[in-house]
Order: sequence, then C-alpha cells, then structure tokens
Amino acid sequence: MTTHQPDHIHVLVYKCFAAFDRLLGMMRQQGTIERFPEESQIRVKRYEFCRWSERFGANLVCSSTISLDYKFRNHDYPRETILSQLGHLLSDVEGRKQSFLDTAIS
Repeated sequence: MTTHQPDHIHVLVYKCFAAFDRLLGMMRQQGTIERFPEESQIRVKRYEFCRWSERFGANLVCSSTISLDYKFRNHDYPRETILSQLGHLLSDVEGRKQSFLDTAIS
C-alpha cells in the first residue's frame, strides 16, 4: 500500500500541476486580451513540466519501480534536491497567482 506523504516527489508534482491549473483558470476567467501572451507562456511552462514529470517518472507513485520516489528512496541528497526544486516551483507558481490577483483587483 502506498502512502502519500508530503515529502514524496509525486505529491509535490501534483501540487505543482494543481497550482498551474488554478493560475491558468484564473487567467482564463479574467479573459483579457492583454493577458494572452502571459497565459500562453504559462501554458508552455506547464507543458514542459508535464513532459519532465512523465519522462523521469516524477508523477508516479512510490510503489512504481520507475518513479523518482522509488529510484531515490535510498539517496537522500538527490531526493532532497528534487523536493527543494519542486517546492521552489510551487512557491513561484503560487506567487504568480497572487501577483495576478493583485493586478486584477487594481
């Protein structure tokens, strides 16, 4: 049985996907033409992140032998590095969402 702990790579990957989707949803809801280039860039970044997660198995649960969680289960440094970078990505996307909210309100 697989547990979904916050320190699992696949958990942070899905949190990043959710953050990208929330941001894109807000931008779409706003629906302004000026936002289109920025929305397009964010869609590209989400697509690139999706490709990366699929290519390296970052989106797969721990029990999958091809997942990053499984591959790095006994290797703390690369695992912590990946978790740190995913945490930074999540913070950046959520920060962009907040920035978007702030400019939409103004």
